[in-house]
Amino acid sequence: AMVLMLQNELNQARTTLNYLQSEQKELKMKLNQLTPYYKLKIDNLSELLERNIQDEEHAKETVKKFEMKLKELFASISELTVEKNDLIKEQEKIKHEVVHLSVFLSNFKKEIACFEKLELMVLNTTAL
Repeated sequence: AMVLMLQNELNQARTTLNYLQSEQKELKMKLNQLTPYYKLKIDNLSELLERNIQDEEHAKETVKKFEMKLKELFASISELTVEKNDLIKEQEKIKHEVVHLSVFLSNFKKEIACFEKLELMVLNTTAL
């Protein structure tokens, strides 16, 4: 009776062992199938990450370039503003000079007119 009981338990243990072994085989197969799939996924994600990092670096470079260009433009604007202000001053000077010249010419014309009158008077008196 005792032997039968032990044999029974042994058979049960064998059955359980067989079940667990087949279960283990199945899990190993699943693992073997999934490993390359997940490896591929990881590789793809790594590649994507790498590209994103490169894109980010490229974007940073581009931003730096734009900032440099912007600084250059602001410098040019400053220079041009200075030049413009100088030209405006120069223009004002020229305007004043033109006004002075106009006055001078006007006076000169008046003087010439006086001389012409005098000349006529002299000629008229000489004619007599």
